[in-house]
Amino acid sequence: MPTASFAFRLAAGLGLSVLGAAAAAATTSASIPVSATIGSVAACTISAPALVFGAFSSLAAPVDASSSVTVSCTGASTLLAITVSMNAGTTPGATVASRLLQNIAVSSTLGYAIYTDAARTQLWGDGTSGTVAEQGALPLGINAISLIAYGRIPAGQTIGAAGAFADSVTMTLTF
Repeated sequence: MPTASFAFRLAAGLGLSVLGAAAAAATTSASIPVSATIGSVAACTISAPALVFGAFSSLAAPVDASSSVTVSCTGASTLLAITVSMNAGTTPGATVASRLLQNIAVSSTLGYAIYTDAARTQLWGDGTSGTVAEQGALPLGINAISLIAYGRIPAGQTIGAAGAFADSVTMTLTF
């Protein structure tokens, strides 16, 4: 656009020089007020108690558990959209779609999954490998919401050794 404007001014200037010096250029200026208002910035936290499957000695049937994930925010001046994602956990070889509990004492693992729904059909992850990140909204005036993490250890796995199995999954809140 600057090139077109320059060419137009040049052509107009040439036209004036041909006609003579009778016309003079004039300019005027005006100011335009500019302002911005930034709403209060929200401060948010995320927390959840442990997802505990409890004690069992057979995986003839799935073992289910759940945990409440709480998102708390203060200072939001509008509806606040949130996304909660989860990583694969800390057990080597795990993915967001196929997490593993590890028995460190005997180097044994058990597969498990975390879901966003009670029917256990939507894997809770980071949006990759067939998983979804849980999305929601925190309406103005509401300081906290709870999401449920539904866990399942699938049936049919071989339990290699007795003992405590554990993993640690990191939740990330985006708002």
